[in-house]
Amino acid sequence: MSAHGVFYKKIRSKTTRFYVSIFLLVCFASLNILYSQSFPVFMWNVLEKKTDAVVNYLEYIQSTTQYQLEIGKLQEDNDKIILNALKNANIVKDEQIEKLNEAINAHPSDPELYYNLSVLYAEKGLKSQSALFLQKAQDLDVNIK
Repeated sequence: MSAHGVFYKKIRSKTTRFYVSIFLLVCFASLNILYSQSFPVFMWNVLEKKTDAVVNYLEYIQSTTQYQLEIGKLQEDNDKIILNALKNANIVKDEQIEKLNEAINAHPSDPELYYNLSVLYAEKGLKSQSALFLQKAQDLDVNIK
Protein backbone atom coordinates (compact mmCIF):
# COMPACT_ATOMS: atom_id res chain seq x y z
CA MET A 1 0.00 0.00 0.00
CA SER A 2 1.33 3.40 -0.90
CA ALA A 3 1.95 6.19 1.57
CA HIS A 4 -1.00 8.03 0.09
CA GLY A 5 -3.32 5.03 0.76
CA VAL A 6 -2.21 4.70 4.40
CA PHE A 7 -2.67 8.43 4.98
CA TYR A 8 -6.15 8.36 3.37
CA LYS A 9 -7.19 5.37 5.52
CA LYS A 10 -6.15 7.19 8.72
CA ILE A 11 -8.04 10.33 7.74
CA ARG A 12 -11.13 8.35 6.76
CA SER A 13 -11.22 6.43 10.06
CA LYS A 14 -10.77 9.64 12.09
CA THR A 15 -13.44 11.40 10.03
CA THR A 16 -15.81 8.48 10.46
CA ARG A 17 -15.27 8.47 14.22
CA PHE A 18 -15.81 12.22 14.31
CA TYR A 19 -19.11 12.00 12.40
CA VAL A 20 -20.30 9.05 14.50
CA SER A 21 -19.46 11.02 17.64
CA ILE A 22 -21.36 14.06 16.36
CA PHE A 23 -24.31 11.85 15.39
CA LEU A 24 -24.45 10.25 18.84
CA LEU A 25 -24.14 13.65 20.52
CA VAL A 26 -27.02 15.04 18.46
CA CYS A 27 -29.14 11.95 19.23
CA PHE A 28 -28.42 12.24 22.94
CA ALA A 29 -29.18 15.98 22.99
CA SER A 30 -32.41 15.46 21.04
CA LEU A 31 -33.63 12.73 23.37
CA ASN A 32 -32.64 14.77 26.40
CA ILE A 33 -34.62 17.77 25.13
CA LEU A 34 -37.57 15.59 24.18
CA TYR A 35 -37.85 13.94 27.58
CA SER A 36 -37.12 17.07 29.60
CA GLN A 37 -39.91 18.89 27.78
CA SER A 38 -42.43 16.08 28.02
CA PHE A 39 -45.86 17.08 29.26
CA PRO A 40 -48.21 14.78 31.10
CA VAL A 41 -51.19 13.67 29.03
CA PHE A 42 -53.41 15.40 31.56
CA MET A 43 -51.86 18.79 30.77
CA TRP A 44 -52.13 18.23 27.00
CA ASN A 45 -55.85 17.66 27.53
CA VAL A 46 -56.05 20.90 29.51
CA LEU A 47 -54.24 22.78 26.74
CA GLU A 48 -56.66 21.33 24.19
CA LYS A 49 -59.48 22.59 26.44
CA LYS A 50 -61.06 19.20 26.95
CA THR A 51 -63.83 20.00 29.39
CA ASP A 52 -63.28 17.19 31.91
CA ALA A 53 -59.55 17.81 32.07
CA VAL A 54 -59.99 21.57 32.55
CA VAL A 55 -62.57 21.03 35.30
CA ASN A 56 -60.25 18.56 37.07
CA TYR A 57 -57.35 20.99 36.75
CA LEU A 58 -59.42 23.87 38.13
CA GLU A 59 -60.58 21.74 41.05
CA TYR A 60 -56.95 20.80 41.71
CA ILE A 61 -55.78 24.43 41.84
CA GLN A 62 -58.90 25.76 43.54
CA SER A 63 -57.12 26.77 46.75
CA THR A 64 -54.36 28.67 44.91
CA THR A 65 -54.21 32.20 43.52
CA GLN A 66 -53.87 30.75 40.02
CA TYR A 67 -57.50 29.57 40.25
CA GLN A 68 -58.92 33.09 40.09
CA LEU A 69 -56.68 33.94 37.14
CA GLU A 70 -57.86 30.87 35.23
CA ILE A 71 -61.52 31.60 35.99
CA GLY A 72 -60.97 35.17 34.82
CA LYS A 73 -59.50 33.93 31.52
CA LEU A 74 -62.45 31.59 31.01
CA GLN A 75 -64.88 34.44 31.67
CA GLU A 76 -63.00 36.73 29.28
CA ASP A 77 -63.11 34.04 26.59
CA ASN A 78 -66.80 33.56 27.40
CA ASP A 79 -66.19 29.83 27.64
CA LYS A 80 -69.62 28.86 28.93
CA ILE A 81 -69.15 25.13 28.39
CA ILE A 82 -66.25 24.84 30.84
CA LEU A 83 -67.76 27.32 33.32
CA ASN A 84 -71.04 25.38 33.31
CA ALA A 85 -69.20 22.08 33.72
CA LEU A 86 -67.30 23.53 36.70
CA LYS A 87 -70.54 24.84 38.18
CA ASN A 88 -72.18 21.42 37.72
CA ALA A 89 -69.21 19.69 39.35
CA ASN A 90 -69.55 21.99 42.36
CA ILE A 91 -73.30 21.35 42.51
CA VAL A 92 -72.66 17.60 42.52
CA LYS A 93 -70.15 18.00 45.37
CA ASP A 94 -72.65 20.13 47.30
CA GLU A 95 -75.27 17.42 46.87
CA GLN A 96 -72.80 14.77 48.02
CA ILE A 97 -71.92 16.88 51.07
CA GLU A 98 -75.60 17.27 51.88
CA LYS A 99 -76.18 13.51 51.62
CA LEU A 100 -73.14 12.78 53.79
CA ASN A 101 -74.39 15.22 56.42
CA GLU A 102 -77.73 13.39 56.44
CA ALA A 103 -75.91 10.07 56.80
CA ILE A 104 -73.82 11.46 59.66
CA ASN A 105 -76.99 12.58 61.43
CA ALA A 106 -78.35 9.04 61.08
CA HIS A 107 -75.03 7.31 62.00
CA PRO A 108 -72.88 9.74 64.03
CA SER A 109 -70.38 7.08 65.10
CA ASP A 110 -69.30 6.03 61.58
CA PRO A 111 -65.75 7.38 60.94
CA GLU A 112 -65.89 6.67 57.19
CA LEU A 113 -68.67 9.20 56.75
CA TYR A 114 -66.60 11.90 58.44
CA TYR A 115 -63.55 10.91 56.38
CA ASN A 116 -65.50 11.06 53.10
CA LEU A 117 -66.92 14.43 54.07
CA SER A 118 -63.38 15.60 54.80
CA VAL A 119 -62.29 14.51 51.31
CA LEU A 120 -65.17 16.37 49.65
CA TYR A 121 -64.40 19.57 51.55
CA ALA A 122 -60.73 19.23 50.55
CA GLU A 123 -61.74 18.84 46.90
CA LYS A 124 -63.79 22.02 47.19
CA GLY A 125 -60.77 23.83 48.63
CA LEU A 126 -62.30 24.26 52.10
CA LYS A 127 -59.28 23.17 54.09
CA SER A 128 -60.45 24.20 57.55
CA GLN A 129 -63.70 22.23 57.26
CA SER A 130 -61.79 19.32 55.76
CA ALA A 131 -59.37 19.29 58.69
CA LEU A 132 -62.26 19.46 61.17
CA PHE A 133 -64.02 16.41 59.73
CA LEU A 134 -60.75 14.51 59.32
CA GLN A 135 -60.05 15.09 63.01
CA LYS A 136 -63.53 13.80 63.90
CA ALA A 137 -62.89 10.68 61.79
CA GLN A 138 -59.53 10.15 63.52
CA ASP A 139 -61.15 10.59 66.93
CA LEU A 140 -63.56 7.78 66.08
CA ASP A 141 -60.98 5.50 64.44
CA VAL A 142 -57.27 5.83 65.21
CA ASN A 143 -56.37 3.89 62.04
CA ILE A 144 -57.49 6.77 59.79
CA LYS A 145 -54.57 8.92 58.71
